[in-house]
Amino acid sequence: MNAERLLLEAFLAHQEIIPLVEVNENWFTFKEYKEIAAALISSEGNFDSILEIESSVKSKNPLTAVTYEKLSILRLNGTQVKSDDISRFHKIALGIKKEHFDEQIRRASEKYASIPSDENKEMLEYLFEQNDQFHKEEDDGSIKEALDEVLNGFFEEEPAGILSYPMVDKQLNGGFENNTLTIIGARPSVGKTAFSLNLIFEMLSKNEDIVVDFFSLEMSKKQVMRRFASMMSDINGYRLKNALKQCTEEEYDRFMTTYSYLSQANIRVYNDSQVDTIIKKIKKRHHEADGKPHIAFIDHISITNVNNERKNDRERVSEITRKLKNVTNDLNMPIVALSQLNRAVENRQDTKPTMSDLRDSGSAEQDASNIIFLSRPIIEDGYGNTTEDRNSLVATFAKVRDGETGDIEFNYFRDIQRILNKEVN
Repeated sequence: MNAERLLLEAFLAHQEIIPLVEVNENWFTFKEYKEIAAALISSEGNFDSILEIESSVKSKNPLTAVTYEKLSILRLNGTQVKSDDISRFHKIALGIKKEHFDEQIRRASEKYASIPSDENKEMLEYLFEQNDQFHKEEDDGSIKEALDEVLNGFFEEEPAGILSYPMVDKQLNGGFENNTLTIIGARPSVGKTAFSLNLIFEMLSKNEDIVVDFFSLEMSKKQVMRRFASMMSDINGYRLKNALKQCTEEEYDRFMTTYSYLSQANIRVYNDSQVDTIIKKIKKRHHEADGKPHIAFIDHISITNVNNERKNDRERVSEITRKLKNVTNDLNMPIVALSQLNRAVENRQDTKPTMSDLRDSGSAEQDASNIIFLSRPIIEDGYGNTTEDRNSLVATFAKVRDGETGDIEFNYFRDIQRILNKEVN
């Protein structure tokens, strides 16, 4: 209570410091202080008089106990405080924030103890996670450590990101690095999901103890795993779907080898569609990964939902990519998000995708570290007619944060959903 009063006294006497101190009115426990803080923070200290502050508080709560006299006393006490000691006010605000978090965790713990539901458990885990973030050392903007890491590159190899196809890793200059959001865009049925599942297969075989999350918004878990099994066990997808009648004993043995492998792999498939739920599960898994390499795939952002249903598609996608990019930075991990392309590409003579083809992309182009477009190469039949080669796939690296732009061509074995680099074969 004393810390809350001290901070408000300083704010009332020296409103110019309010924008310089990170603080939230919800951190305050005393109702009157919370109301005063809300008025001061929302105005960023632009009140000309105590009377204006009182009026602002009463406009939100006509029955408030905040009065002109109380505000005047707080302001008078604040005049005795030096306004140039911003670090002191910052420490006071951090102390208030800590008390707020501790109280929230205490209440959530009691609630979960009395009602041990999944919802109460998730809330408690979320608060513990936020508390861990709070106790991390604050970034003071120092460049020394980062500069030393660059210097270290003269003596040691830069740690590689999560590895997949050799040519993809080369294009990205070391695989899928932490702090990166990669968007893979393609028209419907070109092969976005198949390409992402093949990336995962390559990652599982090349990165020890990797943790993989796959969020599928269109297919069920069973459909995803059938695709995975078809690809890994080299069994035609149609035959696997009708395994009892179609598959041989030898194919059953191959499937069981795949079954055993996938059962041991640290991969999970989810069917969540809300971006906030997706992010919550990614954060939980990252905590459980405990330092192991972790990557998440979202298939796909074009049908991912946000809490505000009134937002148009462009605003919705912008919010999703911005939130996913923030997660890559907060957790120091890579995320791969699939995206549908605008159908306008189908009406052009040159159907090779470009940045403008990202459907309702909003800020996706700016938020993404890497953008990869998938398309089918055009072939001629010898009679002057052209058509798309459904047995090939071109990955166009249109934007690469730390690597090179360019194309990689793959063989696409559709019956088993396997995608292989043409240079390897």
